[in-house]
Amino acid sequence: MALGLLLILFIFLSVTGGVGIILLFWIKNPDKKKWVFYFLSVLGMAIAYISASSFPTNYIGQQLVAWGIGFLSVIALLIHIKANPRFQILASILVSASVILGIAKLFF
Repeated sequence: MALGLLLILFIFLSVTGGVGIILLFWIKNPDKKKWVFYFLSVLGMAIAYISASSFPTNYIGQQLVAWGIGFLSVIALLIHIKANPRFQILASILVSASVILGIAKLFF
């Protein structure tokens, strides 16, 4: 029963992340793009939390890797908020990498 729920959660995270990344690079409206970016940032941090909390307490290295992947979303948020509009694509790439690497870390 529990493994079925985890499978559904993993499929939901994968589909949501994939659709969100496609929308992030496809939408041209800056307001909608901003909301998709913020959603993906929160999703990247949530995936990092799920990944890091799934390890036992003595797997410190693996937990740090998971938190590091989630920290990419934080860096992307800071770049998106503080930097000029030229660096928006860098922030989008970082948040996409955070979601993709986080889901890959959950899978492997």
